[in-house]
Amino acid sequence: MFFGRKAELKLLRGVKSAAVLYGGRRLGKSSLLDQIQNDSRQQLEMSGAHGQGEMAIYIPLETRLDTASFGENHRLFAWRTIYNGLVKAKFIDGAKGDLNSPEAIRDWISSEVVSGRAATNACYLLIDEADEVMREDLNGEALFITGLQALCDQVRTHCQMRYVIAGLHNLTRMTTDGNSVLGKAESIALQPFSTNVDILNGIELITRPLGALGFYFPKGSENLPLRIVLV
Repeated sequence: MFFGRKAELKLLRGVKSAAVLYGGRRLGKSSLLDQIQNDSRQQLEMSGAHGQGEMAIYIPLETRLDTASFGENHRLFAWRTIYNGLVKAKFIDGAKGDLNSPEAIRDWISSEVVSGRAATNACYLLIDEADEVMREDLNGEALFITGLQALCDQVRTHCQMRYVIAGLHNLTRMTTDGNSVLGKAESIALQPFSTNVDILNGIELITRPLGALGFYFPKGSENLPLRIVLV
């Protein structure tokens, strides 16, 4: 169940090539990306056109799940995570052998798309929890984000591939760096609930699911849903 953030959803849906979604913790970045993915699935199911349409794929770069691989080679970790996400979503088939380098993974994805074996002719990569990978990119020379943009460029005539990188405020450093691929990316800031509409949507997110289960806030505790939202 998703409420609010209509302006941010509109911006995410309208990303042309690349974007950075940033904001503080627990503001709903992952929920926004998940909603984009759910919308994509529904549209693909409704269209029923094989090979047509856009598949949005949520891919969290959860470094805490494999700290050893991340510490050894952050680019390989990121590419493996993206590859696994694409295979799991059935956008492409998995390779028969091991892909042991970022270049090998990128080449496999590119070959699947260019050969017409991808599930759809458009793809939206929703890359979440990217802070640590982007931090390593900022500190190094062999950049993950450069390779990702190169993949998008390689397959452009066969598949419209775009992406959003989501994380905390430090991602904005890459959008202000003229030498970074993300220097031309769209920036989408996720702010805390600030308008009356945002606050009402937040309250509804608390009260409607509970109401459906038969739970209601008694008289005298009308401000409790707002207090929950603001925690």
